[in-house]
Amino acid sequence: MLRLGYNKFYLQGGDWGAIITSLLTKVYPQNVMALHLNMMPAMPGANALGTFYDILGWLIPSTLSSKEIQKTHNPFSKFGLLIVETGYMHLQATKPDTAGTSLNDSPIGLAAYIIEKFSTWTNTENRALPDGGLNKRFTNDELLTIVMIYWTNGNIVSSQRFYREMFLDRRCEALGKRYVSTPTAHASGLNELYDRTPIEVSRHSYNITHYTEIDMGHFAAFEAPKPLAQSVFKFVKDLN
Repeated sequence: MLRLGYNKFYLQGGDWGAIITSLLTKVYPQNVMALHLNMMPAMPGANALGTFYDILGWLIPSTLSSKEIQKTHNPFSKFGLLIVETGYMHLQATKPDTAGTSLNDSPIGLAAYIIEKFSTWTNTENRALPDGGLNKRFTNDELLTIVMIYWTNGNIVSSQRFYREMFLDRRCEALGKRYVSTPTAHASGLNELYDRTPIEVSRHSYNITHYTEIDMGHFAAFEAPKPLAQSVFKFVKDLN
């Protein structure tokens, strides 16, 4: 951005974008005007006070401001869900080349590996459906286009190395403990596998000035582009 001549700018991210934009905001706070996230990243060295309020919200739901989150908030059941759904993460964080090389050799294997995520991560209830509920939010052409980007470029291995590189980098752990004082918005996906983070928790790591809940899962910009864009534009407008 600086090379393009922009000394001040806004950032938006989800998934790895949420992690990268959070790190950028911590390292370059003088350049980032505001940060908009559709996923609260679980950074290495997470805030202990946030963890306390996470558990308190489970024990006393009324301490949470979101009525939707009050209904189901349970950090321990969420942890169990993450154990079930993050086998890929452990594999990619330890042996990315082993898995990646195999996927680069099989288009069917690559498709199965990638498309499965668009079922479960859109809504965990899709796991019980015969077709995985894939076409509830996406067309087959859209899903195959994503697979083909990986297949034609042979870049599944490099995408998986992200995990190993991050988890081995001690700088990320140190930065994970640093508070983000930059104005931050959180567009929380009600079906986000890695989110549903109450503002009472996230505000101990970020300066949360805006919070909205949207009917979307993990792939926010893909599933609900209009509501997400509206959240971004409203956030920027309110700041000005």
